[in-house]
Amino acid sequence: MAMLWANLRDGLCDRRLWLVAGIVFLGRMAWFAYWGVLLEIDSLGYLELQANLSHPPLYSVFNAILLGISDHLEVVVLGQCLIYSIAIALLLRQASSAWGLHGPRRRTLLILILVLALEPLSGKLACTVMAETLFLSILLMVLALLPRLGAAATRRWWLAALGVGGMLGLAYLTRYAAPVFGVAIFAWLALQRLGWRRVLISGLMIVLGFQAAILPLRLYYEANFGTLQFNGFSSLSVWNTSAYLYPESGLEAESDFERSLATIPMAKFALYETWHTNQIFHDSCAYERYTRDMPTAAKLRAAREAGSLGWRLLAGAPLRHVRDFVLPNIIRPFTKTDTLYADLLPPLIDHGLNYQPHQVHVYYPAAWWVYFGLLILGTVGFFLQRKSLPPMVGALLLCCWLYLAGIALLAVLFLRFLYVLGPLIVLILGLGWENIRQTKPSTGQ
Repeated sequence: MAMLWANLRDGLCDRRLWLVAGIVFLGRMAWFAYWGVLLEIDSLGYLELQANLSHPPLYSVFNAILLGISDHLEVVVLGQCLIYSIAIALLLRQASSAWGLHGPRRRTLLILILVLALEPLSGKLACTVMAETLFLSILLMVLALLPRLGAAATRRWWLAALGVGGMLGLAYLTRYAAPVFGVAIFAWLALQRLGWRRVLISGLMIVLGFQAAILPLRLYYEANFGTLQFNGFSSLSVWNTSAYLYPESGLEAESDFERSLATIPMAKFALYETWHTNQIFHDSCAYERYTRDMPTAAKLRAAREAGSLGWRLLAGAPLRHVRDFVLPNIIRPFTKTDTLYADLLPPLIDHGLNYQPHQVHVYYPAAWWVYFGLLILGTVGFFLQRKSLPPMVGALLLCCWLYLAGIALLAVLFLRFLYVLGPLIVLILGLGWENIRQTKPSTGQ
């Protein structure tokens, strides 16, 4: 434990870390000056400080703390930009071989820092009052701990694994997609040739840290609602994804929720309802109609029943699911502009809002074309240079591809979800290029 605190103290006293964080923060502020505060209709729940089935609680807590300091939304944007900037600096301190060098070898690192500071996808997210920036910042801190799991000279590496699990738990309380990144980390550990003992103990510590991080919320739900479960959204996402398969499934009802489906018009199971996520939110669709007057614990139980039915539907028609949902879902971000309107926000939030009431908030497919091309480039470069690249590049690649696969299979894929990958793709290319630039001179000596 003393070593852990010593490493933390050394990091916080590193002036270069704060210099890098400052540069990235200035880049965020450039985007803030350009866009201002960006709001979506989904921002409403977080601004009303909701902690319900569809809103993981940590971002609401984050907003509550900052809005307690000031009732202007700018403080939320400034706070999440600051946390993101520190997370980027921490990750580069651990992952960059040029961090401690002087002279021309640091030029590539400086370019990488500037690109990360001005990178537009995370720049847009950083100005939006939504959970993605906080989620991304926590994931970057998780990745910053990974080198400590693989370093043979690092004593108490299991403490780092415990920290990875705890941070993943916090990420899970921000966006429920965090377990996909956990799978990527487990896969990365298994490929590092660390020995079965270290991989097994690291995996155990990650699970323990994850459960410890979410335990307070479990206890809160047990005390207030009589259930240790708090996440109904993941099960509902599976139901929303698969509900269009129900009319032709021929499955026998196994739960009260399934028996209630007999009262729902078959038109409410159309694929249109899935693409608009109406199976989760619209009160004319099956789940909302069934649970309208239920207490929280019963709603969570119904969500589990809906998710269980969803998995059975997917298992019964996997090829149709790939044809009708997965392939169109993969194509969607390349072809569909996501446009959201701030004027849909009702004027019922208790905090002073400074935003343009008729603001149009757009995510463009052209951006994803560019970044997906860069991801392909980074992947090809990794396989060509994998023996000389740092392990961090492989971890970043696994995170990107498994995240893409997970949301393509089990969630309606919006461009905002993909913008999370922007800085990870930049890091893949930047760390790979930095490694090539620094190993070439040594071969001639």
